Amino acid sequence: MQNYYSQVIFKLQEANLLRCPDSKDLLKFIIRKFSETSSYHCSAQFRSFQVKEKTKNINNKSLYHSYCSKNFKHEHIVPCQALYEILIDKKFSSPGEILDWLSPLSIRATITIEEDNILNKAGYKSIMPREFFDENHELYNDPFARYKKTGIFSNLKKGFKVDS
Repeated sequence: MQNYYSQVIFKLQEANLLRCPDSKDLLKFIIRKFSETSSYHCSAQFRSFQVKEKTKNINNKSLYHSYCSKNFKHEHIVPCQALYEILIDKKFSSPGEILDWLSPLSIRATITIEEDNILNKAGYKSIMPREFFDENHELYNDPFARYKKTGIFSNLKKGFKVDS
């Protein structure tokens, strides 16, 4: 599906519609769907250690997703709003270039409500820290910049997936 969404974005760019106000909601939807499945908690690439601990005995995909949906937050590491704002200013020469740009920024996590509150209180609900855009900063283009700035990056565990 990522190839499909990259092609749609490219067609919108070719038609000069990326900056059209009527395209905003569509583009944000495409950006979100680019990385998600219907069982988004089960396919998130990361989860916090607290989520891991509280779900360690749940091996059923449906039960896991249901439990997480009620008790935790599903997070796009780089918020869809931030990706949208970057996207509308970029020029891509092909759908493949969009795929190459968007793929590494489309990481997701399941985090605790407390961790989500930390991001929100720091002002990073839908934006990236300024260091993410500074070519001279170590957080330049680092998808985890919000998490590192707020001190919750060390809470993440990678490589999680519920299959059954």
